[in-house]
Parts: sequence; structure tokens; C-alpha cells
Amino acid sequence: MLPMYNLFVVEDQLVIRTAYQKIIDREPDLVICGEASSGEEALALLEHLKPDIILLDLSLPGISGTMLIRIFRQLYPNLPILVISGQGEDLYQELILKVGASGYIDKLNVVSSLVETIRHIIFNHVCLSKAHTASEA
Repeated sequence: MLPMYNLFVVEDQLVIRTAYQKIIDREPDLVICGEASSGEEALALLEHLKPDIILLDLSLPGISGTMLIRIFRQLYPNLPILVISGQGEDLYQELILKVGASGYIDKLNVVSSLVETIRHIIFNHVCLSKAHTASEA
């Protein structure tokens, strides 16, 4: 029996959360344990969900994605955070790694690389969209 990994999705757009759910539903060892549409909602839910990884959009109402990464790092220093954003990877990859994210993929690549990237990060790797490679964290 495969170990199960719990994913917590923080994304303000329902259609995108639904797309992630469809991708994850095909994987026998991955499950979405919770969803939040804002930073405040994510903070309220996270303590009770105990996810193995957070999938985080940068553009959220209220608390920004980068601020949320900083808060998550203070509260849960070892919890992996995968940023999934359409904000422009060249600008944001370096920034999100500096504030404590474990990886970044562009929303344009999510269908082809989401599951692989989640797996890389769960096993203590950093994974970035552009290179499509992983290196030890």
C-alpha cells in the first residue's frame, strides 16, 4: 500500500482549484485535504489539516502569497510550499525561494508538471518551473 500525502490548496479561483482536484484525483497516493481561497482562510485551516505540502497561489485577496510564505515558515518551518502562479517565473522564482518556498511552477505548466513537482518537493527537493529539474534542498 502506498503512503498517502495530503495537499492543502490555497487558491482564490474555484475553477483552478477544481482543475488541481481533477489532476490529483488521478494519483493513488495524493489527496487534497483542504482548500482555502484567501490567506486568512488558509491560516485558520492549516493548523487542523496537517498537510504534507501546500500548493499556493501568489495573488490572493488579503494577505499576499509572499507574506503568507513568510508566516507559514515561522509557524511550520519544515512544511514544503509549492508556489503555482502565472505571475512570471523569471521575476518570482528567486523571490519566493528567498522567502522560504520549496518550489515554483507556472500555471501554464501545471497540467504537465504538477504531480512530478509535488513528488520532488515532498521528498525534500527544490523544483523550479523553467529548469524542470530538481536539486537537493
